[in-house]
Parts: sequence; structure tokens; C-alpha cells
Amino acid sequence: QRATSNEQRATSNEQRATVEVYVATHKPIDFPLPDYCKKIQVNAEANGQWPGYLHDNDNPDNISRKNLNYSELTALYSMWKNCNADIQGLYHYRRYISGQNLKGQFISNWNQINTSNPNDIARMALARSEIISALENCDIILAAPIAYDSVMTMGEMFRNACYWKDIRELYRVIEEKYPDYVPSLEYALSLNHYYGCNMFIARRDFVDGYCAWLFDILGETEKGISLEGYDTQHKRIYGYFSEHLLNVYVHRHNLRVRSFTRIFLTPERRSANILKKIPFAVKTVRALRKFFKRDTISTKETAKFSVSVIHHNDYSVTEFTPKNPDNFIHDLESALPEFEALAKSEGKIFAPRVIISSETPESVRKSLFELGVRVIKR
Repeated sequence: QRATSNEQRATSNEQRATVEVYVATHKPIDFPLPDYCKKIQVNAEANGQWPGYLHDNDNPDNISRKNLNYSELTALYSMWKNCNADIQGLYHYRRYISGQNLKGQFISNWNQINTSNPNDIARMALARSEIISALENCDIILAAPIAYDSVMTMGEMFRNACYWKDIRELYRVIEEKYPDYVPSLEYALSLNHYYGCNMFIARRDFVDGYCAWLFDILGETEKGISLEGYDTQHKRIYGYFSEHLLNVYVHRHNLRVRSFTRIFLTPERRSANILKKIPFAVKTVRALRKFFKRDTISTKETAKFSVSVIHHNDYSVTEFTPKNPDNFIHDLESALPEFEALAKSEGKIFAPRVIISSETPESVRKSLFELGVRVIKR
């Protein structure tokens, strides 16, 4: 009877837990949200504060001015500094965690339910009671992992989204300040799926520990990176970094995860935009097929290697011929800055690739990885 009474008291205390999930937004939200959600305006330092919202500059200790580089992290920082709720979390104005699929099964490559009706959000999102119940048996609630094709690891996706020199600076900071996290970093980037969008719900002690670690790393990494000349996408570098770092932290601390389906609020015009992109998609697939049908390239036997640059409007392949076939790694490393500068000048994403054969020495593969080159085996 005493044990039963203690369990009942514990359950009662848990049910009384306060829950606040911040919904980061850069545009007004004019639809109902779950009762535990708090709307927070990001980039308020530049745009002025909207009435009726929390703001990412409510506290003098804020990073609102960094929103163009940190994205929704300016809202996360504000939550860390200002929120006192027992359970805390972060959503986006168009992305929420759903209670409609409580097992968190993969329902598509992006593991999400699309809806163009904003009134669906309050109805389909996790309820407060579901959040509390889930956290009784786990450490953190996450949106179901984003899964990619098995040939593409998260490390390769990471290098496609960010410049390699910047990723190396992030590696350096972690190796110097948090060396015990390096194995988890390598593990997270070796997978073909990850928990994305910087969305989570967890207890307050997780938020305190994670944010102290995250913002220390990002702040130190900033010191070694210049964003001069970057386009809008690449300027969001720290938002991209943090998406992967969340996975690193979860693995390093062996956290028990409960994942649920993501809800994505899709504007009605989006379907029309997708239709317009079909010809481009067909063109891209054809280009990729042509690329992968190329002859196998052995680093032992030939002096020709493929370096490709991907852009959202085209797909191009540039041939690279090293001066010395026996020392092509050195020659490739010398040529990469030129390719990267050319890509940046044309507004392209730099994504170098080298096709290698099964006979290529492991030392060569490792050297290519360290250069930030995606290795494609034939």
C-alpha cells in the first residue's frame, strides 16, 4: 500500500509539471496552437517587437542579432535564459510534433504529415498529457528521424550543406574543448538518418546542459569563421551545425529517445510550385544517371578524377587532372580552393566528389575524407 501511495504521489507531481514549448516564428501566427505553446518572434532586434509574442531579445542576454546565422537557435537561447517550466521544447511556426502516430513510425523519407490547414495543428500536435506521459519513460521527445538513401551518410549531407573549411573549424573546436564527444560526432555523421530541425521536448535539466554545451561550441567556432561573401543559405551555418550537434549530444549521453511524426504546415501554393519543379527533377535525375555511368576511376591507374558542383538550378561536372598522378591528393587539395571560389562566385553549393575503384588503398580514402571530398565507390 505504501509503494502504491508513493507511485500515485509521483504520478500526481508529474501531471502537475509545467510545460512550455516555444514556437519560433519570423511571421505572425494567426491560427490556434496547443495550450502549452508560446509564440516567440525571432530576429526581433532587427524587426522590432510584435505585441502579444515572446521575443528573442526580451532579455538583455540574447543573440537576436545573430538570427540570420543561427536561425531558430535565437529562440532556443531565449528559452534557455528565460523559461522556468519543468518541461521545455522548441517547435517552428510550420513544424510541430504530432500525437497522431504515437509509435513514431517512418511514414515517408521525411517522416512527416503535410497539411495546408493551419487549424489541424492544435488538433494533431502532441497534447500536454501525451508529453508528460512520454517523458515518464524517456529522456527526450524528438520528431522522427529524417532518413536518406543508404549511400548518403549524414557526414556527406553535412558537407553538401556547409563549406568544408567551416566544418573543419567545428571539428577542431570539439576536439579541443570536448574531446570525449568526438566518437559520438563520428558515429552521428556515419549514419544515413538524423533527428533534424532542432525540434525537441525535454525536462529543464536537459535544456540547461545541452544549451550550455551547444552555445559554447558555436560561440568558439564563430571566432574562426568568416561569412563574408556567403549567400543566404550558407549564412545559416550555425543552424545547420546545431541540427547535427543535437544528435551528437543525445548519443554521447545515451539518452532514451521517444520519436513521433512531424507535422509540416504547407502553404496551398506549394503544390503548384512542386509541379513547376518536375521538369528540373527529371533533368537532374538524367544528369545523375549519366554521371554514375561514367567509367570506374582507379587512383592507381589513371590521372583523371571527377569533381562535381551542385546548384539548385543545374548539375555540372568538372574534370580534374592532377599534375602528378602519383601524388594526386596533394594536387587535388591545391585545386579545391579554386573550385570552391568558382562555385561561390556563381552562387553554387560546392560538393566535390571523387569516384574510386574497389582497389583504391584505404589510406587514399581517408585522405579524401579529410579533404572533405565525397568518395563514391564503383
